[in-house]
Amino acid sequence: MFQVYMNGLANRDMTALRSGTCPRLRSTLLGFELHGHYVERWEMLPHSVPSGQEFVTVQAKITQRNARTGKLAGEVVYSWNVERNEDTNYYVCGWLDYE
Repeated sequence: MFQVYMNGLANRDMTALRSGTCPRLRSTLLGFELHGHYVERWEMLPHSVPSGQEFVTVQAKITQRNARTGKLAGEVVYSWNVERNEDTNYYVCGWLDYE
């Protein structure tokens, strides 16, 4: 689900973005900017999901593009909380701070 969410950001695909977002947050989606920048590229960093875990934190290295000027704006690492729903799928439930 995280891949669906990130590809939704990168490709500006609202359907994918909504389907990869935690159901309780779907109504709050406003667009495709992430802290004022578009996602140009992303790479998920290594992680593991412990057996039986309902929440996990994942990180991705993001290449940003300035939403106003269109110029590349560097790379950052963001962390997201990912939650398992009752169907055992994982949904992105909002991002934490960036490093």
